[in-house]
Amino acid sequence: MFFSELSPIFQELLQQPMAFSGGFFSGLLKLKLDEDPLASWLDQQGHSGN
Repeated sequence: MFFSELSPIFQELLQQPMAFSGGFFSGLLKLKLDEDPLASWLDQQGHSGN
């Protein structure tokens, strides 16, 4: 039962490991997406903020 709840997280990790780890560590470090240097990097990647 516990594994079935975590399976979407593992699937995302296996499909896009760099994006998952980047999001995980930015959340862990409590980085804000609208502050530099993360905001400028997202702009370079073509991310359109909502």
